[in-house]
Amino acid sequence: MARLWQDRELGLVWLRLGVGGAFIHFGALALLAGPARWARMGGVVRHLGISFFPEGWGFLLAFLALAGGVGLLLGFWFRPFCLILAIGLTLAAYLNWRHGGGGVEAVVRVLVVTGLLFTGPGRYGMGR
Repeated sequence: MARLWQDRELGLVWLRLGVGGAFIHFGALALLAGPARWARMGGVVRHLGISFFPEGWGFLLAFLALAGGVGLLLGFWFRPFCLILAIGLTLAAYLNWRHGGGGVEAVVRVLVVTGLLFTGPGRYGMGR
């Protein structure tokens, strides 16, 4: 039993389950919400100078959150999904901060996903 509490690989699995599950939940809810939600989500890219087809951008963001969550959970294409999620979360944190929303939660998410990017999926990931 003492060995169980010292197994870093199980800690990574636990972290992957929690973070991946959260992204799956967010992505699935956003996808199921439909075009009105996609347009709101996709509207954030106007801050990057992209003002066309917000529904498409929102759908892409929701799909990437869902797919990234599955990738994190299973440890499949782990680092590419971590990188994609970290870029998107960094943008979200910046926009929250810029518009006075604080963005502390987004910064924490960036740090967690970036930490996972550096550690990798661990021994129990499908990518091995």
